[in-house]
Amino acid sequence: MKTALLKERDYIFDAYGLKPYTIYYLYVNNTQISSRTKQFGKKLGQPLVTNENGQLKVVFYIDSYIPSNSTKSSSAKFSSLRAGPLEIVLSTINQANLPENYADSAGSIAKTTLFLNKV
Repeated sequence: MKTALLKERDYIFDAYGLKPYTIYYLYVNNTQISSRTKQFGKKLGQPLVTNENGQLKVVFYIDSYIPSNSTKSSSAKFSSLRAGPLEIVLSTINQANLPENYADSAGSIAKTTLFLNKV
């Protein structure tokens, strides 16, 4: 059986209709991934803050999470990048993992699903 893999890449998200001047956190499959996310015009690690219109444009870099200076081979990096759906959520909740009722408990959210194809 073959495993479908995906390429490392940047994804750009443009969210509208959010709460203005509010800090948001990016979650991938319900796990907060702030270290791989940056807002356009800001540096990596700075807070994701909506503008006066409730708009937020972010870049999320998806990769294997294996450091480039790792002794693991390229094949190990590729094997951890399996194709499939990724649920992306921008939320006002700041926790390591989103609670099950996040849609009801967050002040504001944006949600999308990426369907990653093999290389």
